[in-house]
Amino acid sequence: MDLTQAIWALGIPGVAIVCWAVTHVIGDWLEARKAEGELALQLEEARRAESELALKRELVARGMSAEEIVRVLQAGNAAAAHGSVLADQSATKEISQLLAENSYSGDDIVKVLQACQGMPVAALAAVRPLIENGYSGDDIVKALKACQPPERVPQRDYEPAPWPATTEIKN
Repeated sequence: MDLTQAIWALGIPGVAIVCWAVTHVIGDWLEARKAEGELALQLEEARRAESELALKRELVARGMSAEEIVRVLQAGNAAAAHGSVLADQSATKEISQLLAENSYSGDDIVKVLQACQGMPVAALAAVRPLIENGYSGDDIVKALKACQPPERVPQRDYEPAPWPATTEIKN
């Protein structure tokens, strides 16, 4: 047996062992990434539940009726479910908590949260100072409507003129 035959004889099982080891390591790494993702989702869900519980406590402490609390929570969930532009549920939760902490009525909270639907997170950041400075719910809704991005207007397609264009300048 010469050297090339020995390398081939040892090479095929060696390649098989290396391939097995690589697939095993990659499989373990993918499982770990999946577990990390599941853990992150559970953590986010726990944070949302904690935030909702804090809001409920605040609303109960303010003496709001169960019907008002349900309306506020539904308005906040509807704003968060809209989701196309509003990327973060915590923004609406924060706004609803601020409104509750600053003694806004249930109707005002619902109006403001409904106005938050479809708003960019940057526009929602402008709501905080309005709430903290005691603006009315209607004023906050007006401010949100003013910050709302304009609806897209379709671009007009320009067609070439039916006659040939001239590029010569005549005197």
